[in-house]
Amino acid sequence: MRIGLRLLLIPTIRRLPAYAALAWRVLRDPRVSRRHKVVLAAGAGYVLSPIDLLPGFIPVIGQMDDLAVMLLSLRATLRLAPPEVAESHLAAAGLSWAQIDDDLSRLVQAGSLITAVAVRLGARAAVGAGRLGARAATGAGRFISGMVRRRRGQS
Repeated sequence: MRIGLRLLLIPTIRRLPAYAALAWRVLRDPRVSRRHKVVLAAGAGYVLSPIDLLPGFIPVIGQMDDLAVMLLSLRATLRLAPPEVAESHLAAAGLSWAQIDDDLSRLVQAGSLITAVAVRLGARAAVGAGRLGARAATGAGRFISGMVRRRRGQS
């Protein structure tokens, strides 16, 4: 499952420099209004903030939420900008609307994979704990019945 997740996210990871360049271009463009740039700045603020919905020290998931917020804020800012401005910035960065949507879709798919694995591991842990508890109870029952038999034999 880990290999599938890695392969799923490789195209998105490879486009990170282009996304950074795109965000920088949009923030510096005077044709994009300040109130629209606030959306992108808020996304960047979330990414840079030490307080996250999913902390960055959690491998993969901690970075995926930052990437998703950044892509969503970038897409929202571009949609708010005049269409010709958005298209010129996308072209200059070598990106397209389809790639942004595809990368967001990939993040959703990766999140679904991670959730499925977590649920499966949680179910296995619950079953294992149940079996362990049953074995412990059986062992304790045998121990107690042995003690009772020994006491009866001694009396």
